Amino acid sequence: MRSLIYNLNNALDVIRHDGWIIFFKSMGHEMLGIPREVYFVYEHTIKERDPVDFMTSLQDFEEFMLHDKRELEDLVSKGYKFDSRVKNNKIALDNGAIVYCLFVQKELAHIGRVAITPRAKQYVDEHPFKVNFDQNEAVTGSTWSHPKFRGKGLMKYGYYQRFEFLRGLGYKTSRNSVAITNTASNKVHDKFKPKITAKARHRRILFFFEYWKEIPFNSD
Repeated sequence: MRSLIYNLNNALDVIRHDGWIIFFKSMGHEMLGIPREVYFVYEHTIKERDPVDFMTSLQDFEEFMLHDKRELEDLVSKGYKFDSRVKNNKIALDNGAIVYCLFVQKELAHIGRVAITPRAKQYVDEHPFKVNFDQNEAVTGSTWSHPKFRGKGLMKYGYYQRFEFLRGLGYKTSRNSVAITNTASNKVHDKFKPKITAKARHRRILFFFEYWKEIPFNSD
């Protein structure tokens, strides 16, 4: 049921922001089971790193790590503005995800999520790669930067902060997936020297039935 609600919210968001034409085009791809992307599956080692290597060029900002929707609602009541293009934050928090957010003059500049439970994972990275949560593994993902603030090093800074948060909790590994065509994101991930465990192809039919195939990755 949670997955159904999540997918319905995604469909409504496509209609709201992109219109009915894009929605029906997307549905056509879903119905045919056309794979939209091939992904790298990353394994990041959580360890102490030099913060100087991951600083943002922004000078004046505020950042928060949110653990439940009451904390988000408190920020909103104080005038902090969450961008409508970043969807399902309250649902993600209700299901155990942790939300990292960074504001410039109370405007959302960057946001990303962390999952430390299976329940939270689908709200952080929906792809069904294996994560051993009971062995100090976590998931990072759902990263977004406001176009106005891109080019400021926010993604590398945000990932650094999320990895530091996990390190403080005793986690050793973080996993996530990134589309091979997402050059900017893959460049940021490369700064953390992760292991690429697999290339994966994802196919979904009518939002409900999934096919996910991983091929072990050999960098050689």
